[in-house]
Amino acid sequence: MTEIVSGQDLIDAGMQQGKWFAPALAAANAVLEKGGSHEDAIETARSFAPPPAMPLHASGALPLHLNIQAENPHEAANVEAVTRSMIELMRTPVVRAGAIMPDACPAGSPGTIPVGGVAVSEGIHPGMHSADICCSMAISVFPGVAPAALLDAVHAVTHFGPGGRQRGQQFRPSAELFERFEANALLRDLKSAAIEHFGTQGDGNHFAYVGTLKSSGETALVTHHGSRAPGARLYAKGMRIAEGVRRTLSPETLPQNAWIPADTPMSIGRLCRRSANGPRATTCSSTIWLPKSCRRRSRTGSGTSTTSSSAVLTGCSTTARAPRRPSTTGLTTRPI
Repeated sequence: MTEIVSGQDLIDAGMQQGKWFAPALAAANAVLEKGGSHEDAIETARSFAPPPAMPLHASGALPLHLNIQAENPHEAANVEAVTRSMIELMRTPVVRAGAIMPDACPAGSPGTIPVGGVAVSEGIHPGMHSADICCSMAISVFPGVAPAALLDAVHAVTHFGPGGRQRGQQFRPSAELFERFEANALLRDLKSAAIEHFGTQGDGNHFAYVGTLKSSGETALVTHHGSRAPGARLYAKGMRIAEGVRRTLSPETLPQNAWIPADTPMSIGRLCRRSANGPRATTCSSTIWLPKSCRRRSRTGSGTSTTSSSAVLTGCSTTARAPRRPSTTGLTTRPI
């Protein structure tokens, strides 16, 4: 009778049963078919075993930088809640440091990254980026354009609220960007959504304000925007991948802090960022497109909900909250 390695043989050798048994057994029995020993077959199977679970960091073991100061009991309670959540989050094995920014406030159960929370990590955390990839703000200055004319142009060319543009009213992203979508398996099926939502303002706490600069009197547009449907669907895919990693490498890690190894080809986040921040848009984002007659200079800035896909990343929550007027220092604004 031909000798084979069975699942029971692997269990008897001290291995923990799992989905990896199937490829391990196939490889082990291939060794036997080639004349290898039973011992060699078992060691070949053992090489398929997942690494041991990564332990959580001890509570408070990592550096946490607080850039916030409470001035009354309400703010003190807020800082305490945010700090408690960050300390729990920073037990995640791949996190290396954290910070709390001045606008911090809780955004979920303890251990969920708060609004204004920053995590330095060796992994990519979809749950810290959230569904609105590159959610950010930008200001564009339009010399010689009347505020009312700019406001009318904004209303004429963008789309506010949920959903995307109707067919016949859509903007197509650049061919180069679409080629990169097509080359990525996780983005390939999002091209239609990218067309539908490109050049839209969105809903939630996204906004557009028109006003004048106090310093020069020039008309300015401030927008808060993000990646819209393509980013949300990519986020859902990323969370599924990250959850698989979490279950394998660190089951004790909170699900919302699951990660994807940084050496995984994850240029997809950068592509969604480019979709959100297209170079032809008024605010260096895909949010609002204005007529060419509206000459402008633009600057994109990180809002309270910026994201990154780099190996050592800044993960900030994009949990929705009440719309907030941007700083009025040097800028007079009025809502649309």
